[in-house]
Parts: sequence; C-alpha cells; structure tokens
Amino acid sequence: MEQLYVFVIRYAPWILGGCIGLFIWSFVRMILRQRDIRTAYYYLERDKAARARDGALWMMVLAMLIAGLVLFVNMRIAPALPASAFERPTPTPKPTFDLSSGAAEPARVITDDPEALVLINPDLPLVPFPTATAVIAPTATLRNPSSANQVLRPQAQPTRPTLDVEPIYDGCDENINIEQPPSGETVAEGVSLFGRAVADNFDYYIIQVRGPETSNLWVDLIDGTVNSAVENGFLGSGRFAEWRTGIYQIELSIIDQEGNAAGSCRIQIGILN
Repeated sequence: MEQLYVFVIRYAPWILGGCIGLFIWSFVRMILRQRDIRTAYYYLERDKAARARDGALWMMVLAMLIAGLVLFVNMRIAPALPASAFERPTPTPKPTFDLSSGAAEPARVITDDPEALVLINPDLPLVPFPTATAVIAPTATLRNPSSANQVLRPQAQPTRPTLDVEPIYDGCDENINIEQPPSGETVAEGVSLFGRAVADNFDYYIIQVRGPETSNLWVDLIDGTVNSAVENGFLGSGRFAEWRTGIYQIELSIIDQEGNAAGSCRIQIGILN
C-alpha cells in the first residue's frame, strides 16, 4: 500500500491533468447531448441522446472522485510517510575484473577455419566450430493424385439467425394494415414500415411499440402524429440498434376528427441485436 501512495504522490500532476482533461471533455459532451435532446424529432433519438448525456455526467463524477482522492493522498497521507519511502533504489553495481595481473583465463575463440584465425594470445586454445546437421522435412504423398485437379466448390454461407416469432394480425383490414415488415419477421438495428392507413373522417395516425426494452409498455415508435392518410405507402421508421433482443409488438392506430379510435392494426416481430 505504501508503494501505491508513493506512486500517486509522484505522478499527481499527471493524474490531475488527466482528470481535468476528462472533466472538460465530458462537460462538452454533456452540453452537446443536451442540445440533441432538445432538437431530436424521434423518441428513439431523444432516448439515445439522454443515455449519452448521463454517461458524460458519470464520467465527470468519476474525474472529480479521482482528483479528490489524489488531493487527499497528497495532503493527508504524504506527510505521514517516512522519508525512506521516497528514496529510489540504488542500482546494483556491475562487477569489474582486474586483468593486469595476467591471471585471467584467456577467452576461447570458436572457428571452423584455423588458418583464418588471428591470434591475440599465442596460448589461446582453439575450439572447432560445430558442424550443422541438415534436417530433411518429411514429404506428404497424395492418396489420389487426380484430386489435385479437382475444382473446389465454395461452401454455403451460414444463414442469419432468427427468432421464433408467432405472426399475429390483430385488427388489421383493407383500410388499416402493416404489409412490411410482415408479421413474424426478425429485424435488426432498424425497420421501415409500409402499409395502408385510411378511414372516414380521418384526422391522424400514430405508431407505437412495446416489448422487453420498454418493460412491455406502449411507447411512440415515431415522434408525434402523422396528419395525412397513407394508401399503400411509407408509414414510418424506427431504429433498434441499442435495444435488447426479444419479441416486440408494433401497433398502427387511426384517430378520427372527433378524437375517437377509427381502427388499429397490431403485428408481432423479433428484434435481434
């Protein structure tokens, strides 16, 4: 533990500088994400920006905790540590040899050509260079030589995994339906909805979703309402890149100009991330 304190005290300026940089970066990120929350059009975009803002806030708290811990060690613990704790270890001296007496044993020279040797000491013994032995790698024999001319066929790519989703079409008819994606399909990251939303005395329609990510509560898939009827066209889209894998239900609801429900269509899909 004493070594840890010494490390913190010795590198306190660098640690504090890193904490200040992390705090400033997280603060700027929090301000940017807060702006995204105010300008986001879709519910999913606001939710993603809110998560990023909360993450930046936690990083600011972490930077302040680390800086506070470093200041506490320097102000309270450092004065109580002995002076010997801050002394750097003495390097081990290298051994020296006195060769002036001539008692040192002469070095051996390894060579495979005695004639090319330049003798520094006439009494220098010669050690023959070891002869290398070649190692022959084993060879393999094809059992069927004609197989070398065979054409290798590409293997089939594995199919993308899917969830076992039971398709449902609750309340769907010729005036209100979701044709794409079909009920029972598995999607990932996002989905675009195509279908039909028309009714007498039409006012607007909404699209909602529920499942594991929403605690099985209905939330808006698209932010706000759509005030124009759709006949066999694009209804809306949503992104599920950070949603939990599971089975979800999507509901398209039409409201008439008197504020009453004019019909709804509910399908079931799987989200696999």
